[in-house]
Amino acid sequence: MVTVLISWLISALIIWVLARPFVPFLNITLEGIVAIIIVAIVVGLISAFIVPVVKRMFKKAKPLIFLIISLVIDAAALLVASLFISGFSISFISAIIVAAILAVFNAGFGAFASKK
Repeated sequence: MVTVLISWLISALIIWVLARPFVPFLNITLEGIVAIIIVAIVVGLISAFIVPVVKRMFKKAKPLIFLIISLVIDAAALLVASLFISGFSISFISAIIVAAILAVFNAGFGAFASKK
């Protein structure tokens, strides 16, 4: 449970950093810390429920195909979150880039957490 909370906090921090003006090519709007935390929780919950189902469906798929499918799911989760959370908006291309960055950090965190 603690690792899930840490993962959500890391995701929220990454989304907040990427929404700052010094990353000009990303079209992300965040208004307030509450929106950031809710976005991280929504994306985390969507990923937690959908990714295991996809893993079962594509058991024999190559890791690269699963990675692409996971990126699409995470990008879709960001887009869905932008529809329902006031104070958060993101473009399609930005959602894909953020999903890729989140996947890298979450994979690194998952590898680190599993070693303990």
